[in-house]
Amino acid sequence: MYNLLIMLNIKEIKPVSILFMVLAFLLPIAVFPGVYNFSPALKIAILATVAVVSVVIMMINFLHSGSIELPKTKLLWLMLLIPASFLISAFFSGNLNQSIFGTSFEVGTVGSMLILYVIFLVSSIVGSKGYLSTKVMIGSIVAMAVCILHALMITLMAYGALPVINNFPLYLAGNYLDLSVLLGLSIILSLSALNFGELSSRVKITLWIFNVIAILFMGAVGFKASVIILGIFSLLLFVYILSISRNQPSDDSMGMSQTSWIKKSYSSVFVLLASLVIVISGSSFSSFLSNMLKISSFDVRPGLQSTLDIVQNQYQHNAITGAGPNKFAELWAFYKPMDINVSDFWATDFSYGYGFVPSVAATVGILGVLSILAFLFFYIKSGFATFFMPLSGNTRFMPVASFLASLFLWITFFLYNPGIVVLSFGFIWSGFFIASLANLGLIQQFKVNIFSNPKANFVSVFLVVVVMMGAVSTLYFSWEKIAASFLFNKAIVNLDQDGDISKARISILEAAQIYPSSTYLRSLAELDLLNIERIIAAVPEGSQIQESAVGELQASIGSSVDFAKRAIATDPNGYQNHMTLGRIYESLAQKSIEGAGPNAVAAYVEAERLNPFNPAIQLGLARVASFSSNLEAAKKYANKSIELKANYTDGYFILAQLEAASNNVPGTVRALESATLIDPTNSGLYFQLGLLKYQTSDFVGSAVAFERSVAIVPDYANAHYFLGLSYYRLGRKTEAVAQFEGLKVTNPDNAEIDLILSNLKANKDPFTGAEPPIDNKPEDRNEPPL
Repeated sequence: MYNLLIMLNIKEIKPVSILFMVLAFLLPIAVFPGVYNFSPALKIAILATVAVVSVVIMMINFLHSGSIELPKTKLLWLMLLIPASFLISAFFSGNLNQSIFGTSFEVGTVGSMLILYVIFLVSSIVGSKGYLSTKVMIGSIVAMAVCILHALMITLMAYGALPVINNFPLYLAGNYLDLSVLLGLSIILSLSALNFGELSSRVKITLWIFNVIAILFMGAVGFKASVIILGIFSLLLFVYILSISRNQPSDDSMGMSQTSWIKKSYSSVFVLLASLVIVISGSSFSSFLSNMLKISSFDVRPGLQSTLDIVQNQYQHNAITGAGPNKFAELWAFYKPMDINVSDFWATDFSYGYGFVPSVAATVGILGVLSILAFLFFYIKSGFATFFMPLSGNTRFMPVASFLASLFLWITFFLYNPGIVVLSFGFIWSGFFIASLANLGLIQQFKVNIFSNPKANFVSVFLVVVVMMGAVSTLYFSWEKIAASFLFNKAIVNLDQDGDISKARISILEAAQIYPSSTYLRSLAELDLLNIERIIAAVPEGSQIQESAVGELQASIGSSVDFAKRAIATDPNGYQNHMTLGRIYESLAQKSIEGAGPNAVAAYVEAERLNPFNPAIQLGLARVASFSSNLEAAKKYANKSIELKANYTDGYFILAQLEAASNNVPGTVRALESATLIDPTNSGLYFQLGLLKYQTSDFVGSAVAFERSVAIVPDYANAHYFLGLSYYRLGRKTEAVAQFEGLKVTNPDNAEIDLILSNLKANKDPFTGAEPPIDNKPEDRNEPPL
């Protein structure tokens, strides 16, 4: 193997060129069948493998030839400052493991940034041969064509023109925003080829067709930022071509006249006009395209102002190094605006802010932002300087293409959160731009010779061997984490499909044994909690747990508490870990197990410290207080949950139960009726009013209140649920069936809805044949049914 590798001189870059060509094609489309949540980790694994194998090949060649050439430019060192700033920040983060590795080298960890830097460095060294970057460009465009074909298959399935394939992936490249950006990248590369390359008529026609389809898909996705930037770059290319055509002799080295140059610019004009149409038409044209192609694109992320507010708050504590890489979710939990609680994303733990660079501003601080801005300043300076050098059309191709492609991606890093595919292409094409400058002789090469003297020989060989060993160890460590991620995601998919807790637990336990991430440990605790609740729910009211189940219950209690505490030890600032421990003790406090109540309160209080605006934490405290018959404290917590989230169904549900338990229903009903007059658009108030009236068998009043609630919020599932039960109690069975048939559409896999609907159609009581965890008193449960 060694002899084979040393025969492949790195200057010929045969093995690395093949690796990068495969990478450019495979990375955007790589998914794992049936476990699509694993796809980001798989892409990271592919990227890490290419990076490490490339380094090993280069080091072997280094030992064989005794020298290696590096582009002599400050850009290599400025780019190195980016992962270096991440590493420095990690040491001040308080959780080094999470900041360096994350769960599986997620975007924004030190590990991912180091991998990206290696990819950039290798690109800048071996990309000096023009055919490598050309192969990568071809691989990228072909991959985007595959992504378009994949999206068209989804469209045809939606129209019934193709049979629906079970578990068919919705995305390949990452998500539709990533696809839009990558399509924009591919259009810029194809425009550069059309404007500066020597292409056959067949290739030109193919690129024109690709550009037309790609711009339509970008319009369908509706990510206006990528379309606007693409339009600006198209305009820049058009103006650039006009300017150089005026400065060319009547026939340049390519044998092209000024008229030929202008004709080449038509492709840029087309993309510019198409971009203008998409942007000027607003959402109408994009909506038309998305409806026609059946593309649903969601851009769910914190707003720019919310992200900047988090940055400002964090800078009051540590402005230089930030909170630490991969810790934006902690900042979001602590500093998120309370207004987010009225939206559907109140419980979403955002791992990134408005964009990649704004997120870095919060997590890596001023150090991280300055490192990025310093690189970009000198990078853009070098790029525009190259634009105006006296080059022939053919030699302009690679520096112009690589600079515009990479700059396009770097701009998007400020405007959204790219996946690993988009980030990697940004670093690859940045490296290719430096390589193109070296290839043209615009920057010099720095030659490192390890055989210059015996001392240098010993030290250099030692360092090369250490680098190779470190690279191989890193690859093993990376794949170890990737294997754990695969087991975890496979367990989640299987749990969703067959609901087998034991099977899922075995897979996640294997993942945690490979890498004890807090995510895996917390999931194990939650699975054991599900088993605890299943055992407790099977015990009839007032009965004792059977001896056969006592051992299983004790084992589940012990392991769930142990896993939750281990998750907290791994990530003490993760509020979810404390909430999981709180829920475990809460389930035990419900059965009056000694000491469980105070432990639950302590866990919830710590979670509240880390996430002060989460209404679910207050509701957990309310339930624990109610178990000890401290109704006033329970009401206080329930009311606070509603103060944090005015439309919080769970809060109104628990509050109604507490009022009923305190025998204050008439007074509470009057207070709620007065409140609805003051705030007539608050569907939560009507829901609570309806629930109280339902509990007191005032089914006429409950039906009126629930009708008003769903009139305000038509998709209010729990209000529809109790409205259907109210109709049943009033003998309006047809209307009751209609309510639950509607719920069946939005909750197709809900066993309780299936049971109620089948009973209603058979003229039976809705809860005939109900078995735990379903009971016939949904109004008395700890949580609403849906």
